[in-house]
Amino acid sequence: MLGQALPRLRTTLPPVKMVRSNFNEIKAHFKNLKKLGQGAFGAAYSATYRGEPVIVKVSVGMPGIVSIAEAIDVMKREVRILGRLQKLPFVPRLVEVGIDYFVQEDVEGISLLDLLDKKGMEPREVLSVVVSSGIIASTLHNEGIAHGDFEARNILVTPEGTVAIDFGLSVAREDGEKAFKEALDRDIIAILENLTLVLSVPEVPQNVRIMITGAIEKYRKIVMAGKTDEDTAKELSRELLFALSQLGARAIRGRELKRGHIRVIAV
Repeated sequence: MLGQALPRLRTTLPPVKMVRSNFNEIKAHFKNLKKLGQGAFGAAYSATYRGEPVIVKVSVGMPGIVSIAEAIDVMKREVRILGRLQKLPFVPRLVEVGIDYFVQEDVEGISLLDLLDKKGMEPREVLSVVVSSGIIASTLHNEGIAHGDFEARNILVTPEGTVAIDFGLSVAREDGEKAFKEALDRDIIAILENLTLVLSVPEVPQNVRIMITGAIEKYRKIVMAGKTDEDTAKELSRELLFALSQLGARAIRGRELKRGHIRVIAV
């Protein structure tokens, strides 16, 4: 099973602190506060809180476009989804939730997008992150959650492994089948776009390039035909595992593996 590739689920977590205060009322409690960016619904900051690095997301809205009440509703939905996923080791841990903000651990990773800019990266290193992200998406989908914004910038490589961040556009199945399906499709398309990024690495050998290109074309057709479901990301990840094994074989032995020489375990 693909689940066997996942690290052990979290079994014990400190309770999330619930605070009846606005961000501005407790802002002074955060040290080294640095703004990372801002969108229509909120702003994100890095900081130190209680001696540990954290990310703080604050609802701000956008005058004339998004009211503060709407921004807070979006934040509450993200917190609700993150709360459901806390058992999963590839989701940032929630630390504190206030009226118009929440705090999560800073996993201190490098994004897949930035990873591609690093010199000396081998194709198998980049592809392994994409495969990991596919397994993460598969797990989320089977939990009834679609990430909705699964781009390379939201996939981080951390000391603990691959982590998905920014669940602001995530959709739960109970939010509506249509919305869930649309977000699920966006996740699959994002994984395919990330695979395209892998192809930008010059050292990808021709046989692996053909495998990846074939997977991209196959699953784009599945999306266009409206045939994606909760198992699509798992099926895509399983197909990519052979391409990854080819790259690993080249790195270890300098030669390719043949399908007939591999015992394929059903996943």
